[in-house]
Amino acid sequence: MLRRAAERGFHGPVLADSLFGTVTAFREALAADGWTYCVGIDSTLKMIAADADLGTVPKPSGRGRPPRRPRKVRAGAKSPSVKQWALDHASDFRHVTWREGTKGRMSSRFAAWRVRPAHKLSAGKEPLGPGG
Repeated sequence: MLRRAAERGFHGPVLADSLFGTVTAFREALAADGWTYCVGIDSTLKMIAADADLGTVPKPSGRGRPPRRPRKVRAGAKSPSVKQWALDHASDFRHVTWREGTKGRMSSRFAAWRVRPAHKLSAGKEPLGPGG
């Protein structure tokens, strides 16, 4: 559907709920096709800040296969879940009221961060880039 939209000249941002946003293949396809997107995700998804420094690729030691990934992208690497990130950044939340409902004001707390999914870090793979 998005490819057809692009063929017809639509190139705006893609918005999706967590049913789609939690699916890695969906986010990767959006990034591969060059879409800017904002998607909901489940609180269990692992993540890192979009501008997180993953380190440099180590220099070859002269023995074995030369390294291709940054130092922090290794099997067993740790990254927080969205829920843990939110708890650690609680001061970033803002109280927002968006309208008056039948039972009074409708409001909640919101925060927005630019992040990258990081569940692949623990498998020794680089996460989806910050453009995604």
